[in-house]
Amino acid sequence: MKFFSVKDRKMVDVPDSQVKAVRYERTTRSGKKQVRYALMVEYDGRRLIKFVDEATYRRFADTVPQEREPYLPSSSSRSVNSASIPSPLATQRQQAFYEKLRALAQDQGVQWEQLSPQAQIEFVLRNKEAIAQFDDFFTQYEGRIEPVLREAAARCGLDWDKMSDDERTAFVAEWLDD
Repeated sequence: MKFFSVKDRKMVDVPDSQVKAVRYERTTRSGKKQVRYALMVEYDGRRLIKFVDEATYRRFADTVPQEREPYLPSSSSRSVNSASIPSPLATQRQQAFYEKLRALAQDQGVQWEQLSPQAQIEFVLRNKEAIAQFDDFFTQYEGRIEPVLREAAARCGLDWDKMSDDERTAFVAEWLDD
């Protein structure tokens, strides 16, 4: 499988056996469920990510253990707290999201970490409109960050406009890690 390495500025071959399937789920402000599929691999000490279609994702999800990025509690009995976020997937945005979630709970006199998984789910469902506004909080910065990303890409000798979505995503992920 080929992944784009921003540091090496080229596509690199990675054995399929090292590729992990990742599924990102979120609920949009309008209440729709959005699912994105990706493949992730550790290469030369760095995390490389490639967004793929569902069929490609399923091919890798069936052959290797699946890693899943927690976003909001699902209907399962899974707890969503900082201890349950796998460290390679714990992005700054996720950490900020969970901090805002904990603050919302605390404002209502609830200790998030002390809630059972079922109680966390019920809390999220009761407060889904307030939580949906968290996305507004984060997306307001997207327009401001693009010029910064373009400049960072240019400093690395990359042309933002000529990069594919996969290359941009890989660049941003690696740039944030650095």
